[in-house]
Amino acid sequence: MKKIKTYSAVFLMAVFFGAFFYLPVYGVDAPAVDYNGARSRVARIAPALEEIAGRRPPIIVTPEPKKDACVLPNGNIIITTGLVESCATDDELAFIIAHELSHIAARDFENSGTPALIGSRGIPDSELREMKADLSAVHYMKNAGYDPRASIRVLAGIADESALKLRLYSLSNYLKTLLHN
Repeated sequence: MKKIKTYSAVFLMAVFFGAFFYLPVYGVDAPAVDYNGARSRVARIAPALEEIAGRRPPIIVTPEPKKDACVLPNGNIIITTGLVESCATDDELAFIIAHELSHIAARDFENSGTPALIGSRGIPDSELREMKADLSAVHYMKNAGYDPRASIRVLAGIADESALKLRLYSLSNYLKTLLHN
């Protein structure tokens, strides 16, 4: 049986209405609400990763307990406070931000509404995009001075689905190669 993701009304409003109700984490119009330090934490970590990625999209932090992040069709990144608060270290949060930046670099958000195609290895195209974003994210992290091994902790914390277990396995093997070179 396929597991269905559920989202809160606030998160869905942000996604479907282009996050008009939430302003970016930093910038001229950033509001004073910090959501228990989540916004300032993202604002502190994101610039180094954006410098490496060569992109500086608006990053929107929504006050939601659900652990989730996504890239909107307009290229904005949404991260919930639940996900920010679940990251025990800055390295873990750096992986989340870098992963979403990787989707933007690959322009994956343009294909988010397309049907899931099956790749040459029998893996759905959407999962291949996630795996590529994981690999790209660890490069952004390493080049920005963050510990890429934190990516394993993040994925291990959510690896209850078989596709995530495959991502975890692929990423851990890749990190062994990356960190030994």
